[in-house]
Amino acid sequence: MEEKKKVIRVEEVTDPDMMSKELDSVVLEGSNKTKGIILFLICSIIGIAVFFGQIEGSTIFGIIYNGFVDLFGQAIYWILSIVITANFICHIYFKYIDKGKTKTHLLMFTEMIRLFIQSYMDWAPSM
Repeated sequence: MEEKKKVIRVEEVTDPDMMSKELDSVVLEGSNKTKGIILFLICSIIGIAVFFGQIEGSTIFGIIYNGFVDLFGQAIYWILSIVITANFICHIYFKYIDKGKTKTHLLMFTEMIRLFIQSYMDWAPSM
């Protein structure tokens, strides 16, 4: 007898780190397929342009990279190291220790950051 597979709809997918067996059982509807193809094409075109596009003999990625180095100096390497390390620590904590218990705390944190940026933009003198 053939084993029946459970079909998972896109709306039911909540874990971004699904096992491949579960991921294979996800069923996309026509509108989701179209949206996925369009997003794939747009992101691919942007990626190709950034890494292979040339402006005045330099790639767009090189221009952005050099812009950050010019803006922050050698401190950019420390900033990137801190961001990468914090990303790794947060991933380990929220994936394996917290296991999704504090989603509301994350929303409150992002709202606090948004309000901070908005208040800074209101306070900062216009140029």
